[in-house]
Order: sequence, then C-alpha cells, then structure tokens
Amino acid sequence: MTGISRRGFLVAAAAASGAPFVAGPAAFAAATVTVWVPANADKVRRDRATPANPPARLTLTSAGNERQFGQIVLTSNGLSSVTATASDLTGPNGTLASSAIHFFQQRYVQVTTAQNSRFSAGWYPDAVVPATTITVTPGVNSALLVTVSVPAGQPAGAYAGTITLSGGITVPISLTVWGFAIPTAPTTATAFDNWYKQAAFAEGVAWGTPDFNTRMDAYYAYQRDHRIVADEIPLIGDPGPGPNYTPGAGPDPDPDQFLAAAPGYLGDQRVSASGSRPMSAAPRRTPAGSLLTPQNSAR
Repeated sequence: MTGISRRGFLVAAAAASGAPFVAGPAAFAAATVTVWVPANADKVRRDRATPANPPARLTLTSAGNERQFGQIVLTSNGLSSVTATASDLTGPNGTLASSAIHFFQQRYVQVTTAQNSRFSAGWYPDAVVPATTITVTPGVNSALLVTVSVPAGQPAGAYAGTITLSGGITVPISLTVWGFAIPTAPTTATAFDNWYKQAAFAEGVAWGTPDFNTRMDAYYAYQRDHRIVADEIPLIGDPGPGPNYTPGAGPDPDPDQFLAAAPGYLGDQRVSASGSRPMSAAPRRTPAGSLLTPQNSAR
C-alpha cells in the first residue's frame, strides 16, 4: 500500500497526545542518529529543529477496538538506514502482542507558496507508507509513524514496552487501555473519495489487471479498517460505466459482475454508506440504518 494520506484520516484519527522524547546520539553506518518523539498529532515539518531536553516517552491512550498513532522523528549527520522493531506491551492484566504495532514511513510534500504567516512555504508531512526500515537523510527530519491496534477484548489497564531502532536506540512506549470498546458498526456515515486509478498510476500498476484489483482492495481495506468508508467500493465494472473508465484501458465494465460482487463489500457491518451500491428488487438497510433502494443504488 503506497501513499495513503495522513492528512485525509490518519492525523484526524490520532486522538492521544504523546510526550516528546530525545535519545542520546547513537553511531552506526558511519553516521550519528538522534531520535525524538513529538506529540502524536503534531505535523513536524522536515526542517524543524530538534527540541532541547524534551521528556522521554511515547504515550498512547485507547479504547478497545481502536487504533492509536504516535510518531518518531529521526535526524542524522549522514545517510543512514534505520530499522524499527517493537516488543510486546505488558501490563498487570495481560499482554498486547508486538504484532499489533505497525510502522509507516513519513513522506513529505513541498509547498512552494506560503498560505499565510503561519503556514509558510516548505516541506510538510503528508502521506505515510508501510515500512519498518527507512532511510534517514542528513540535515533534515525523517519520521516513522507508529500505530497500535487494540482488540475489543483487551483488558483495561496500563501497558508498557519498547520500540528498538538500529544502533541500539530504544524508545519507551506506554499504552493506557480504557475499560470500554468502540462498536464495530459505525454510527456516522462517511464518504471519502478514493482515486484508485490515480493510485495505480503512482504505483505503476496497469488499470484493470489482477494487480490493480489487489491494490484497490488494499486501499479500500486500509480505509475501512481505520473507520473511513470510501465513496467507491473497489470493483471494476461500475455500471455507468462511471468517470474512472477509459475505453481500451482495461476490461469493459460488467454491471452483472459488479452487482454480484458488491454485497460482499456492502454487507460488512463496518461499512455505513457508499457511493456505489448494488441494485436490488427491494430496499435493504445498511448497519447505520440508511436505505438502499433501486433508485439510490449503483451509479
């Protein structure tokens, strides 16, 4: 999965505020790397200076059935490759396995025109890409986004563990799990536009191929798993044929195939609404209670 926009939903989902952290410099690969942890939802520009003497812990709070996010910023005096691993998080009431912790590389986008006195021109964090190893460019900030997925049945309490980076740098991580879980079925509708064809172009995947179908599913699943419902379900064959179809660029849209496969997506209780809906002989209700009818169905 490449180029998922943190501005679109990851930063909006970062509810907890983590305390900053600075580790002592660690020398490896002929470079000295310094690590610090800003607040979780802080958008750290590529040229921001490393703060002096911030506190030393990444702190998260979460309900069950929820993801929380933190970030680790790295600077170096030479080109370096840094790999991150996580320990289990342990507490008096149980353990959260390290498999629940995932890493993403922070990507930056250059803004060439100042928006106002606060938002000047420069390099801003935007997309994040799944990665456990990142390249740290000398003289500017590089960053890892850290996500922790808390199961619905995780016992409430305080958990602790570590994130270890190449060169022996360790970042302590604390997680407080609250004594309730967020329902699986959403109670609010969302509709985020997912430009599958543009994503395929960015990844060099040909529209309409099996690889493209796999990538569409990955983008859709990522959003759904983060409680964001895409405007389009990831199926070629959208009746219409729709704005994303280019004649000759792939298989012709097949409404029958589209309508046969659509319920597999829309029947998911995590899906509250969608711009592409299967036609049916009678109205049915989504988990959020909105009606799907032949009149407001597939477009």
